[in-house]
Amino acid sequence: RREPRHPEVPPLEVAPAAAVAGLAATLADPAGESPCCALAPPRLLSAAEIARLDDGRLPVTIATLDIGRKEKVGPIACDVPCQVVHAHAPPPGLREVDVLLFRANGGSGPPEPATLRQVGGQKLRAMASMECESYYPDLKSTALRRRGLVGLTTSRESDVPLTYLRAGSVASWGRRPPAFDAQRLRAHVAAGGGLLSLVASNCAALTPRQPLFAELRRLLGGRAESLGRCGRTAPWPSCAGGRPCSKHGALRLYPFYFAAENSAVTDYFTEKAFDALEAGVVPIYFGAPNGHEFLPPGSAIFVDAQLAARNLSGAAHVIAAQLLALAADPHRYAELLAWRRRPLDTAYAQRWAPFVGTKMHCRLCRYAYVRRHAAGNVSWDATEQFMYLV
Repeated sequence: RREPRHPEVPPLEVAPAAAVAGLAATLADPAGESPCCALAPPRLLSAAEIARLDDGRLPVTIATLDIGRKEKVGPIACDVPCQVVHAHAPPPGLREVDVLLFRANGGSGPPEPATLRQVGGQKLRAMASMECESYYPDLKSTALRRRGLVGLTTSRESDVPLTYLRAGSVASWGRRPPAFDAQRLRAHVAAGGGLLSLVASNCAALTPRQPLFAELRRLLGGRAESLGRCGRTAPWPSCAGGRPCSKHGALRLYPFYFAAENSAVTDYFTEKAFDALEAGVVPIYFGAPNGHEFLPPGSAIFVDAQLAARNLSGAAHVIAAQLLALAADPHRYAELLAWRRRPLDTAYAQRWAPFVGTKMHCRLCRYAYVRRHAAGNVSWDATEQFMYLV
């Protein structure tokens, strides 16, 4: 059997000093606020629309079934009057419960407690999980609906989708300067510094994360380090005062971060690539086939998961060649950081505003209000996570 031919991985050649002169100022954080980064404002009901709500049965009430979990209880900041109560210790005089919320990865959840049996309301059962359906098939939207559950999962097909993206993360992208300006990148490469890091704790990944990283490490001449529990090749680094680095601090020691998921499932996009953006380095993303939807355009390098599954060695050669070329050319590396100095792409900012700008409990209260008035003058927009009064 003939072995597949791969593109040659060129040796790392450092760009001459003249090629990087002046680029430090381009990448360094300039004085003043960066125009990046903010999502579009979340859509809210107007004061006139709020006045039209059925205030005789408000607020919408979510009762959490999870025992021992430190759930925030009380009023929720939301355009629809909304509150969270403990199912096992409801407030006196509670008349209705709209949602029974629990965290799980399967099944139909705990039984309704005796404390709520005399309380009315529609009592929708809602299951929330940030785990992946590859490990927990019960989390698939079709499986949740078949069991009569409201789904809150990472799938955007779920009723109230959840995301690892946070408003604080987005805001930090424009505040923190890149870890490597042109001068530091050139010096780092010339000194033989590491180019790529990985932090992985799930050693039973369903993607070829570890073997792909091992092959990348070989092709990069050992200039890639796994710092997590799985396949560790170097100890966790120390930072100021000899103390262990924070995760961001560790990532900032390498110009690239291998943001590799343990599953390659649509919409399952965890914090890994966001950690890289917060740290000011370039993520090499490997996971969800629609991963490009979760990151600002031009901010990352994406690995074709299907290619890696079919031909791991070939995928590793392609990635390694890219990394070596970028590390040797600070101008090209800077292009992957230029988005930080501009307002976020409009389509990106609008896509994630409903999920990040409006908290989960508020969106769940909106959804429950629509279900309560299904035959009335209100409709649900799953894409916008918004209710329309007609």
